Amino acid sequence: MKQVLAIAQETFLSLKRDKIFQPLSIIIAAAVGVAVFAADWSLESRSQVYHDIVVFIFQVSGAFISMIWGVKIISDSKQDGSIELSMSRPLPRSQWLLGRMLGLFISLFAMAAITGLIWRLGAVAFDIETNTLWFSIALAQTTLLWFITGSVAIFMSSFTGPGTALFASISIWILGLLSRPIATGLIGSANPAAKQFTELLAKLWSLSPLIPESHGTIISVLERQQTALYAFAILSAFYFMGAAFAHFKDINS
Repeated sequence: MKQVLAIAQETFLSLKRDKIFQPLSIIIAAAVGVAVFAADWSLESRSQVYHDIVVFIFQVSGAFISMIWGVKIISDSKQDGSIELSMSRPLPRSQWLLGRMLGLFISLFAMAAITGLIWRLGAVAFDIETNTLWFSIALAQTTLLWFITGSVAIFMSSFTGPGTALFASISIWILGLLSRPIATGLIGSANPAAKQFTELLAKLWSLSPLIPESHGTIISVLERQQTALYAFAILSAFYFMGAAFAHFKDINS
């Protein structure tokens, strides 16, 4: 376990050395500014417009960043030879992959903390009403989404090159966003086999539960628990699939 934590720390520090958090803070502040401007000019509820725009920007930008980071930490390990150094020690590839994934999660959690702070400060500075419970749930859902998209990128990077891994990760992410809306929108006359396949896909891979509701709409405790369990199941699935590929295929190739 110490080796896993050491790899996680190394992963976090390597991303931190790239000075990723400074420009990230500027991007988040700019997103908050855009949301405030849009809220002031909107005819709808000022707080709802502000929070809905901020959530959308954070969901999309954070998902892209998590996938880029996920691909980066694997490809950098291959290029700088750190993976060979790690493998020279009695360390299973599954534990090395777990350490990389934990390091990515720590970095994304730090990004979520910065995001939540600026998000909240923007609401306070511009006198925008915020429901604390809704804010906490929305931030948690956003962070879980980043964890999942990052784990997808790590999984794809375990057996493909960085370019292919990033393209495949983005495609899988888009599929996860669209699977449930497509399944619920299928009409009764649709091909039964296609409908069953789409509904099954929506049950197995859908990111809709991780999209926060509009400001003020709070999901129940049961729905929160189900969302957390669903996210944990997805994260576990991608980790074990990545570990299996790393075991049977040379991850350094």
